[in-house]
Amino acid sequence: MENEIQQDQSDAVSREDVEGLYGLALGRPADKAAIDGFLAHDLSFLLTVFFEGPEFRERVLTPLSERRPPDSDFYAGDVPESVRRWARARMPVSAEAAVALEALDYWPAFYLALFGDPVFQQEVGLSPTRPFWPEAWEGLTYLVENAAQFRRQAQIENIG
Repeated sequence: MENEIQQDQSDAVSREDVEGLYGLALGRPADKAAIDGFLAHDLSFLLTVFFEGPEFRERVLTPLSERRPPDSDFYAGDVPESVRRWARARMPVSAEAAVALEALDYWPAFYLALFGDPVFQQEVGLSPTRPFWPEAWEGLTYLVENAAQFRRQAQIENIG
């Protein structure tokens, strides 16, 4: 079928996976040593390392908890198409979330779709007793509800 979701559910990690997770979770490129080191692990391990690590908390969760987008030039723009395509193909998410991840270009909406997906939540060990950071979730929701204002502000800041 033409609209069928093509997701690679293998757990083997590629260079593209490591680079994709660096962009998605940390908003920065990976260095060669990190890529080489992570290739020996599976995707489940990488998801845990990236989304539960201190750099993700500092770069992404803390700003979201303060109701502001993450501080990084990477996050200042739209979610790159390459990241969206990679996430659709490789993130362990439902078919509906996979389609949303490829379409969403605003970082907070992208994260809301990813971390709100039950399949992804199960994969990374989130549950009602161990949820995504509540303050960051509230921040994501706030940023998505006020997307026009925050996008306009980012455009103005990028002019100067």
